[in-house]
Amino acid sequence: MRKIVLIATVFVFGNSAFAQWSNNPVFNNPLAVQAYDQQDVKIASDSKGGAITTWLDFRNDATQTLGDIYAQRIDVNGNVKWALDGIGVCTEGLHQTAPVICEDGVGGALIAWVDNRGGTKDIYAQRIDSVGNIVWSTTNGIAVAAKAGSQDNPRVLSDGSGGALFIWEDDSTGLDANLFVQHVSSTGTVLWGGGGYKVCNLGGAQINPKMVSDGAGGAVITWQDKRNGSDYDVYAQKINSLGVSQWTSGGVALCLIAGTQSNPKIVSDLLGGAVIAWQDKRSGIDYDVYAQYVNNSGVAMWTAGGKLVSNATGAQSAIDMCGDATGAIITWKDSRNVNLDIYAQKVDLLGNLLWTPNGLGICTSANDQINPNTVTDGAGGAIVVWQDSLLGNWDIRTQRVSAAGGLLWTLGGVDAGTAAANQTSPKNISDGSGGSIFTWQDKRSGNFDIYAFKIDASGTPVGISKTNEGAEGVLVYPNPSNGDVTFSVPANSTCTLCIYDATGKKIATESINVTYTLKEIHASGIYFYTLQTKDKMMNGKFIIER
Repeated sequence: MRKIVLIATVFVFGNSAFAQWSNNPVFNNPLAVQAYDQQDVKIASDSKGGAITTWLDFRNDATQTLGDIYAQRIDVNGNVKWALDGIGVCTEGLHQTAPVICEDGVGGALIAWVDNRGGTKDIYAQRIDSVGNIVWSTTNGIAVAAKAGSQDNPRVLSDGSGGALFIWEDDSTGLDANLFVQHVSSTGTVLWGGGGYKVCNLGGAQINPKMVSDGAGGAVITWQDKRNGSDYDVYAQKINSLGVSQWTSGGVALCLIAGTQSNPKIVSDLLGGAVIAWQDKRSGIDYDVYAQYVNNSGVAMWTAGGKLVSNATGAQSAIDMCGDATGAIITWKDSRNVNLDIYAQKVDLLGNLLWTPNGLGICTSANDQINPNTVTDGAGGAIVVWQDSLLGNWDIRTQRVSAAGGLLWTLGGVDAGTAAANQTSPKNISDGSGGSIFTWQDKRSGNFDIYAFKIDASGTPVGISKTNEGAEGVLVYPNPSNGDVTFSVPANSTCTLCIYDATGKKIATESINVTYTLKEIHASGIYFYTLQTKDKMMNGKFIIER
């Protein structure tokens, strides 16, 4: 029987910076691979070129009915900075769900979630600094909205001063859900009364809120609204830093046309206004994509009822968007070609559609592509990531599109996550240099885990690239090997070693002090490892040739 012998020689190493990102889309960087499911991952910048993620985690409940909220930071070089598999943001005994996140501007993050500790749904939040310390001292988070009825579907937005604005759906005042907002300071003080301020005081349901900064400590908010009693319309409102509405009482109507308008998304114009897009069923047949620009004064600037972005055959839905001072890039899931594809359109602030009529095909490969997520590339274009079934299982692929509508990376998309089983629900952020950091929920182990990956501005995965080379300071020899493999590891404390096969499946996890022998037989092929020390995660590859 062949054995892989792993010998860890302990020594102290310098503070040289080095990339720890995996460059293999089958392998990726594990952020949380605990027992049971980790899912519903969200991502924000750490303001330093890396990312902070948060997710719903069932590691503490084998029945997978009582979830907790966890988070992890991975820096610009791919080093995991917080506790292995993430830190517990909220592990209170009852169920927490629906985490959302934004950066705090100084390397940390603000996280909100729905919490059932009081017997009904409430909104709680926590701030974490760049090294993973809990900033708001209350155990398991502070109550943003804990009152009668149900508070659900939160969103969080940095106030630019270390605090945050929160918005949520709230049925505490009657049968219909309304929208409330709250401001929490950098120190965790709730500023706008115990229950928050109501965004709209009219009847009917207001749901599905989104918001962006107004650049002055307030926010521009959009939502879908059923005040007409029959179907949903789209409205918007601006609040200042004191929570006072700045536009028409009850909100500016962006679309009142018959047929449901839903799933609004919003991007700032960087001038105190916003571009808002939504899926629209005014045709009575399928959803189409419409958009409207509302300026700093609350005036809708484009065609009454919205600018038509795409009414191609079939349905256009699952909208996402990004934007800058030149306008907005809108992406969506599209069924015009029978299978589901990803399309996009750019619209400037004058309402001109700049790319192919009815949308540019970002990915029209065989089988289905769904769940687009879109961020700016910093040069007037966008980086789009989606869930792709080209090869049968769900994988993660991505494409960069230029300001002029040119596809800059491999046709059909660059592989970001292609391990065995399904990779789903991708999210991404800009890396600040024309590339992107991606995260998703991943079922390669049999349960959902959380993984990450980075691709640079040229569409090239960032990280370790030579099969005979370990992470910096890690000696792996002989490599290739026809049997035993020795690891010499830079560490000054116990290391956690994880071994993965070529499909990305974890096949061993061990704690290493000086010497460890893996007693399983492994077939010929490429294998991957991670070594987690107290403050670093190192990735590498080795080959077994039998």
